[in-house]
Amino acid sequence: MLAAAAPGDCSGPLIRALAAAGAPVDTANPDGDTALMLAARAGALGACRALVEMGADLLHRNLKNRTPASLLKLEPQVGF
Repeated sequence: MLAAAAPGDCSGPLIRALAAAGAPVDTANPDGDTALMLAARAGALGACRALVEMGADLLHRNLKNRTPASLLKLEPQVGF
């Protein structure tokens, strides 16, 4: 699941398929980051959406005490 979340925003269908096959969505890497945290850091909103739909923990904290929301990167909006 961690590898599926990291590449980018096209990984939503893969994440859903892995979760449907029984892959845990909240497995953490050695830094305590979950797939949702990696997707949030990459700004991969489709992957984030899929992970949340599959039950990812929104309140998980990594070893630096950060949550997925604190790592979320959004593209700047133009014209506002």
